[in-house]
Amino acid sequence: MNTSTDNRNDQMRPFSLNDFRGNIIKMKGRFIGKVRWCREQSPQIWQTDCLEITSAGALKNVNNSVDSVSMDNTVMSSTSTNDASSSSGYIMVAHLQQCTIKLIRWENSIPTCELGFGESGTGKIYTQLSDASKFYEFFSALTWWSSYRAKGLFNKLTLNKSECVKQQSGEKIANLLVCQLNVFGPIVRNKNIQIIDNLEKPDLLFKEKNMEAWGWFPSMGVLKSNGTMDFLLQNDGTLLYSVDITKLLRSEIRALDYSLLMNDSCLFLGILSSLRNQLSVSTENGFFLGYLKNRLADEQLILRFPLKIDQEDWFIALKSFAIPERFSLIASDSSNSLRLSNKFDIGILEADLEAVELDAPNEKPAFYSLVSMWDHAWAKTPIISNTKPFWREEFNFHESLLVESIYIQIMQKVRRGMDKMVGLVKITQAMLSDPVFQKETRVPLYLTSNPSFQVGTICIKINSTANFVLPPTNYAKLERFLSIASLPKIANDVYKVLEVNHSLKLEEVSSTCLDVFQLNERLDEWFQTLIERELSTINKSIYKNSHKNLTSSHIYNSLFRGNSIMTKTTEKYFFRIGNEYLNKSIGAILREIIDDGKSCEIDPSRISKEVLSTDSSIIKQNRKRLITWVKKIWKLIYSTSNDLPPEIRSYLKSFRMSLEKVCAGDESTILNCISGILFLRFFCPVILNPKLFKFTEHHLNDTTRRTLTLLSKTLMNLSTLTLFGKKEPWMIDINSFIEGHKSELLTYVDRVTDRKLDFSTKTLKLQSGITRPKLLMSNFLSKELQSSSYLIDKYLKETEFIYLLNMADNISHKNSDNQNCISQDLSINDITSFLKNASSLDQKNAQIGELEFEKLTENNTEIFGKDLLQYLVLNDIEDDEAGKNSRILDPTSDEVEYSTKQLLQESSLLCYKLQRLIKVLSDYEYPSEVILRDEAYLSLLAKQIYFTKDKRIYICRNNSLTSPKEYFNLFDSSLPNQDVAPLLFDSSSDSGNFSIPSSRCSGSENVRTDGSKNYISGNSNPSRSLSRLTSTKISRFIRVGSSNNIKGQLKQKSDGVRKEDYADSRTVNNTSRKSGMFWFMRK
Repeated sequence: MNTSTDNRNDQMRPFSLNDFRGNIIKMKGRFIGKVRWCREQSPQIWQTDCLEITSAGALKNVNNSVDSVSMDNTVMSSTSTNDASSSSGYIMVAHLQQCTIKLIRWENSIPTCELGFGESGTGKIYTQLSDASKFYEFFSALTWWSSYRAKGLFNKLTLNKSECVKQQSGEKIANLLVCQLNVFGPIVRNKNIQIIDNLEKPDLLFKEKNMEAWGWFPSMGVLKSNGTMDFLLQNDGTLLYSVDITKLLRSEIRALDYSLLMNDSCLFLGILSSLRNQLSVSTENGFFLGYLKNRLADEQLILRFPLKIDQEDWFIALKSFAIPERFSLIASDSSNSLRLSNKFDIGILEADLEAVELDAPNEKPAFYSLVSMWDHAWAKTPIISNTKPFWREEFNFHESLLVESIYIQIMQKVRRGMDKMVGLVKITQAMLSDPVFQKETRVPLYLTSNPSFQVGTICIKINSTANFVLPPTNYAKLERFLSIASLPKIANDVYKVLEVNHSLKLEEVSSTCLDVFQLNERLDEWFQTLIERELSTINKSIYKNSHKNLTSSHIYNSLFRGNSIMTKTTEKYFFRIGNEYLNKSIGAILREIIDDGKSCEIDPSRISKEVLSTDSSIIKQNRKRLITWVKKIWKLIYSTSNDLPPEIRSYLKSFRMSLEKVCAGDESTILNCISGILFLRFFCPVILNPKLFKFTEHHLNDTTRRTLTLLSKTLMNLSTLTLFGKKEPWMIDINSFIEGHKSELLTYVDRVTDRKLDFSTKTLKLQSGITRPKLLMSNFLSKELQSSSYLIDKYLKETEFIYLLNMADNISHKNSDNQNCISQDLSINDITSFLKNASSLDQKNAQIGELEFEKLTENNTEIFGKDLLQYLVLNDIEDDEAGKNSRILDPTSDEVEYSTKQLLQESSLLCYKLQRLIKVLSDYEYPSEVILRDEAYLSLLAKQIYFTKDKRIYICRNNSLTSPKEYFNLFDSSLPNQDVAPLLFDSSSDSGNFSIPSSRCSGSENVRTDGSKNYISGNSNPSRSLSRLTSTKISRFIRVGSSNNIKGQLKQKSDGVRKEDYADSRTVNNTSRKSGMFWFMRK
């Protein structure tokens, strides 16, 4: 048979989707063959070599001494199985992952491929293959490796539809939540909408909008099981408009800070264009439905709920339908993904703005500051009329993504017109983790119009923590053991860690333990353990003193007065449970005292002699005022004893019972301890600093601060029935108040500790008495999302908890300097250095893929622990299958001991899995064996190959976002018979006119807009019922002019195409559309 004929027939052979899949399955993403290539497009420097794409994704020159020969005679076996490491030669491109591909025409219409590589894609290699089969193999391999992501953990961001959306697919649509609420959004014309005028418009969030067309209005919100939310008129149920929550990222549903609207029950939801640009996600289509779809410049809404618990329920429910931000590998099991917890607190203390040029010099200037992120303000300080404003505000953020830039904007309040920005500070993610800013630091302020011109300074303080969190299924065994484990042993371990590791903060450790045991329903036991531990310590001290004939009165008087895990945990728990009670019981009287502003000073040394000489009765008047206020406060506390939250009453009851075992018969000590908890840790902090608890907007002045200090001092002495003496003689006259209310105090303590029945009437309507709706969502989502009560992130807290346990275990083994886990509160900047210094496995130096648990395509939560036991310094305890049952109500001592050991073991294993996953995700992405033989996945990948008008190839992963219209399917399944082949432009024409492929990037896919940036990862479980895809003609895609000739616009038909150029292929085109083939054609 004639060789040239064979080559020509091979060149004319159609290339189908099956061929594409076959190349990948057969070659496993590899290629080897002779390629004509160069690094610059110049005919003088082209050379022909044997190039190989290895199984590790490297482009290698394995025969650079080969002379240039005709490409038509180049034939090498594509079935070579030699690994890259076994081939000689040199590496041209070390990693093809996330490379860029562009097809251009070069001499003799032989297809030229421009390959971009490197972090910024600046590296270029041009290749040519004249043989169709070899070109298709080469193109398939390049496309295959381009679909995998480059080095860097944060480059593995994956955005897939929520599990809630997948589960509801095909089911009957039902109403999940219904609530009356106020909405700030577009006002629909021709609807009888009642505008709310007494609510301030959120100008800070909607600066660029035409505010006349937007406003507050009452509505009925209805969340449906398909992820849509309807807004109805409350009076007649008329539909105003609908939004599709499934189009939003979870970061685009936000609980608004109290400072913005002076309300803590508001939610923001909408498209954040700047955030999406950061993630290279399309902003073209929003989430409004119906007639408002794609008609608004910025699609955003603010929802204001009547109750805080409504806001919490809706916040969780809305997020369950939004797109989660996770980090994972392609086709890995969902149990092997990570999510980021990027928490940071920004404190704004004060500023020096004396150099600011004022618009109205004669007016007293007033300033406030904004904390902005993604082009939106998320926090605001109060307005202070001073060129040296003192704010001392702290704002808390909890993000699931990196934040490129945060801005602190100093705004001057203007009476008329818009407020003026007079200074700006930029904070980067790196600065958030910089220990320099953990202390109060003064930084310069610059003009926005002239960034090099300093106008003042601002004092800020930043605290940040970053953790990666595993999916909920990984914590199942931990929770099972935690439900039985010995709490005294855990308490000892936590105290031990605090003694050794001084970098840990007592408040944060206490908060972690509180959240973990509250969510795992062992909080009462945990409190009892802490109380008994502290009392046992006191018992030892008293025992020693008694043997030495020393008094122990100072020990009794200081019981629970210092800071410990027990007192800090109790304090945080009381405020969490009782914050609403405090606000509704004594909040109003505190605001009345602040507004009154009159002094209650009775210490003569604090009153000027001039005032005393002019008004000798000033102290008497102040004392009378002080007693009046304290009587009102005590009356409110005493009369609402039955309103005190039952959780606090239950705690106080158990606390009293424990005290009576140690201090039997000593009622004074028992009263002192209860008061030390209830008044010192609950009532008095709010009285001393109502601004801290958001009971008032502004900080206190000196007069009011002193008044509240005296009130707090009086209540504390009342709570312990301690009379004022010679130490504070000016307070002695207050003793009459203490003595007159002694019986009430004792009755109150008996009531709140359930020693006496409380028949007082409940006067406060607290939200804790309202039955919350049960959120209908999957068990997986209900675990993954924050707890609807108090919005606690359960698995973040359990991650912090396993760090504590692992630290304690390392201390016990004296291995604290060689921990096999990530340290607590890992900063973003620490991740790289941590990975470099991470300790290797003991005995064996296991590599990626060696261990069974590292089969990331499978759910390995049950096996990875056993596989790692041989590498960790742990007790080798057999796993008891019975332990997989639910919590044992009355465990034996052996079961408790076993579960405690297993809990420590499981904590070490989870720490290790976190470390290994971080290392794997930080590396380049590689295909698994499952993917290489999964035809369904390959079909899905083929469906996701797109091209642009300048012939660049992009991999557009399936997700719930919408793609730009400028992207077209390379493999097109919807070409009508009468349509022409998708010609990008005529090779013989300079007009550069395009004809349009009929299938664009559909609404279920997304496109990465830069080859060097993150792109949306595909579904980890591709459907096996995908229909056969029909391809476009890659011959037409390749037969194009130089990229310099791109001038035309997309049109339905290419006006510049010459009929004779494509007459020979039209018949082939029409017959191949249904068979899913495209042809490689030579001119």
